Amino acid sequence: MILVVSQYFRPEPNISISDIAETLADSGEEVVVLTSHPNHPQGRFYPEVTTLMPTRQVKGKLTIWRLPVYPCRSKSKFGRFASYLSFCFSSFLCSLFVARSCTVAYVYQTPFTSALSVLWLKLAQGTRLAYVVVDLWPESFSAAGVAPPGPLMKVMHWYSRAINRFADHIFASTQGTRDRYLKDGIPAEKVSFTPIWVEGIPANYREPLNRAESSSFTIVYAGNLGPSQRLETLLYAAKQLEQDPGISFHFYGNGNSEESLKALRDQLGLHNVHFLGLIPPAEAFQKSREADATVLHLANTLDFQHTIPSKLVSMLAAGPTILCGVPGETSRLVETHGAGILFEPENPEDLVRAIRLAQGMTTATRMAMRECAWSFYDQVFEKKRILAEHLAVTHSLKGRAHSY
Repeated sequence: MILVVSQYFRPEPNISISDIAETLADSGEEVVVLTSHPNHPQGRFYPEVTTLMPTRQVKGKLTIWRLPVYPCRSKSKFGRFASYLSFCFSSFLCSLFVARSCTVAYVYQTPFTSALSVLWLKLAQGTRLAYVVVDLWPESFSAAGVAPPGPLMKVMHWYSRAINRFADHIFASTQGTRDRYLKDGIPAEKVSFTPIWVEGIPANYREPLNRAESSSFTIVYAGNLGPSQRLETLLYAAKQLEQDPGISFHFYGNGNSEESLKALRDQLGLHNVHFLGLIPPAEAFQKSREADATVLHLANTLDFQHTIPSKLVSMLAAGPTILCGVPGETSRLVETHGAGILFEPENPEDLVRAIRLAQGMTTATRMAMRECAWSFYDQVFEKKRILAEHLAVTHSLKGRAHSY
């Protein structure tokens, strides 16, 4: 039996571990999932949650246990940590009863405490542990202002190195994450660069989009409206462009910075910035596909040097010109593959320059860049290829379980 531990799981959005679990079950493996009652990303239980007691759902060879959790998506550090620990505790208790025959345990390492609940399986019965790492922590905590440099960060780095040594395989979502783990002393054969994919990308994403000629130029941002994204940069750029009536910024999503961004928009008197709320992944993809350009932006800190935002995947498949303001690995990849226009993070003037470049491109140049983006997506982020890699590693780990 294969155990999957993830605080977040479908119907919550953009959770690649859901596809991994379903693929393992479809391949004939018995899969048991430990997750929480759905509440992400808003920190409120979904309407269909009628009880906080553990519930069990069986779909063929896939069994899903929904467990009690303290939901929290506020700015409270204590609340967030309490949410993480509550799932760690409930998944540990449940694993004592359902994971006795477990040969491989998959752990979705967001949040960073998830692996603690299944360490006993490794120690007691030789279960092989596989971590799926989508955020490089504790660096991501520092970038978001959750944990500033100091003694706490040192403890977190120690914990990161310690917990990773228990893993039999780590799926690192960026090459930079893999490099950091290698520097920590994790053997190279135990860490693979295995990027993630996103939901909502249709099979026919390459079909041409029939659009009427227009003087308007729509820029879409679809994703989290949080402090790490530093989206004030886009609003200050919009201020500089307000004399061009054809240019407009459309924001889709929500997050902790949403209200402050709206307040800044009103303070600047912007009429070319529109906040349109959270929409399903498939609809967000379509909005990006219909745009003239999409924006990818993160704070200009060293902590994001090794980050590849999941939004990049859908932006590549959608096809419009990508305006990329992410330091380090993401910018290098976009530039290497000719998939977009770079600008300096947190620099509104440089974003304006990039927008003007995108606006002035010929149709032929725009289509060539779109083809580069699609090729980049197919080579690196195509879902079936990545899932096949997960299957291969799982079968290898399963063959080595209980060997000591």
